[in-house]
Amino acid sequence: MKTDLEAYMDGLKEQGIEFLRGGDNTNIEIIVGNKVRVFNADGSDQNTESSASMAEMPRYQCHKKVWALKIAKIQQGDDRDTFLTMHFVEKFSPITMDLDWFMKHNPEEGGYYVVYQDGYKSFSPAEAFEGGYTLISNLIRNKVTAKPIEWEHDSKNSWSDPVYGVHIYFDPDDKPGEQYVAAWGEGDSSSFGNLEEAKEWCQLTLNTWVAKVAELPTAVTFEEVARPVIEWMNENCNPHQIIQIDLTSAQLFEGVNALHTEDYLRG
Repeated sequence: MKTDLEAYMDGLKEQGIEFLRGGDNTNIEIIVGNKVRVFNADGSDQNTESSASMAEMPRYQCHKKVWALKIAKIQQGDDRDTFLTMHFVEKFSPITMDLDWFMKHNPEEGGYYVVYQDGYKSFSPAEAFEGGYTLISNLIRNKVTAKPIEWEHDSKNSWSDPVYGVHIYFDPDDKPGEQYVAAWGEGDSSSFGNLEEAKEWCQLTLNTWVAKVAELPTAVTFEEVARPVIEWMNENCNPHQIIQIDLTSAQLFEGVNALHTEDYLRG
């Protein structure tokens, strides 16, 4: 008789669903996309009592600064058994890496060769990289940025900006490196080790959004411009917030109190 684990894995295979298997000596984890399902070491399902649904893994938002080059061509070197060379879209000299690096990261043309602040070298597919990073020099060169955030120190552990709706909260009980939590409106939050990093993330988030709005083609209708803003508000704002956009800025407001009356209209 099959264990719960064996039956579950066979079902995924029959449906053609790709998955990863991980865990340790006490738990076995089956990861499908961004969901994980945990089994005991004997193959029994830990989720049977609470339901057979899979738990969603915690989500994180990237706020690192990296160096990267877009790969135009991958070419075998003179010693084709041990080295390969990457040529880039940007005007940079080719970079040669050993075969072990290529086997580990499996780079592809059109993706990005990425170097992190600690010197670690990796590869990122184009869609994932371009969706998570904005070229810093573009923001500086185009000078399309949000107005500097004017922070208000609401309380001992809280900072906010009433114009944009960004806010930071300090939780002393969180582990070091994650005590400052920053967010924009009702959107996802990010954790930082100090206040300055949290403030920098908030400003960069606003700058990135304003820069993307500025990149919209000029020959578009009002509806084509307005719809992405409305979509973003539905994903990140509450019903009491509005956006005001003029020739030089975009501001997010939140209504605290309101009254509508026609008692004093004349005629």
